[in-house]
Formats: sequence, C-alpha cells, structure tokens
Amino acid sequence: MTKIRPDYYRGSDGKDLFDRFEAGLLTQEETIGFYKGNAIKYLTREDSKNGREDLDKALTYIQRLKQFKYPKRKIPFADFEKAFGRASNGH
Repeated sequence: MTKIRPDYYRGSDGKDLFDRFEAGLLTQEETIGFYKGNAIKYLTREDSKNGREDLDKALTYIQRLKQFKYPKRKIPFADFEKAFGRASNGH
C-alpha cells in the first residue's frame, strides 16, 4: 500500500485500476492519455493545493507511464546465448 495507491483501490484479485487499464480496459492510447493527464493535473495544482503530495502523485503517474510505454525487456536465455555465445561454466 502507498498513500497514492491505497489498498482499498484494489479488487479482490489484487488489481487496481492501473492494472486493469493496462490489461485492456482502456486502449493503449487512452491509458497513455490517462497517465499524462493526471500527471499534468497534479503538477499544475501543486502550488495551490497539496504541495509535495501532489508532486509525489505526479511522479507516480509519470513512472507508471514510463513503465507502460517502455517496459524493461527480459532477455530469454536462448537470446542471451545467441548474443553472447555459449554460457560459461565458471572457468
């Protein structure tokens, strides 16, 4: 749980709206727009409303946008062997 994404936003399956949006509840374009729009909202109101908390919220949306658009790619072992040759046995 975080202050920005409390547990009460999660369903009985443990997923929150972010997870559901990314799983297809929204299109990719809609999900990206949601993250960008909320980041902008919290950045523009930060001075007049919740200060640091709004910056933290904006960062949450920016980080989630970054993870959604640019996921870290795990290299399958077979691809690793192709790229770097046969795995060493420690010698």
